[in-house]
Amino acid sequence: MLDPRAAPLARRADLIAGPGEFAGNLTAPARAPAPKPVPPPAVTHVSLASRKFEAKTGTTLRLTLSEAATITIVVTQKEPGRKVRGKCKANAKKGKRCTLTVQKAKLTFHGMKGRNRFKFRVDSLRPGRYTATLTALSTGSLTSKPITFTFTIKKPKTK
Repeated sequence: MLDPRAAPLARRADLIAGPGEFAGNLTAPARAPAPKPVPPPAVTHVSLASRKFEAKTGTTLRLTLSEAATITIVVTQKEPGRKVRGKCKANAKKGKRCTLTVQKAKLTFHGMKGRNRFKFRVDSLRPGRYTATLTALSTGSLTSKPITFTFTIKKPKTK
């Protein structure tokens, strides 16, 4: 004899599978847990051996990566300019003064998980103050948060 509490369930089973057929468990199928999103690479402990150096000799860049990644460094410099038709132009002669950020170089390194050291040298830079923005791109095409640091290129020593 059927349990009276199971009778409504048995009637639902007859509706789903038809009378006399086994409908199985009427609970919802278990879902697989959603995969956890993969975090972007983390770049930590970024430092230069020296913040002031000559372009020809360079310095050492040290950093730590949470996973293997391609490191891109974009070097920019602020230059004086003048506003022409609402835009800051570097070589304009007339207009209100403004400051323009110009990309001077782009470096790429391949880093492994853990501590990394790279020779940071850009021969084409002239003496002056520069800003570098570092990002890491993982093999899964995820980009780290940008890290910005400044450095100064000194005049070469004359003999």
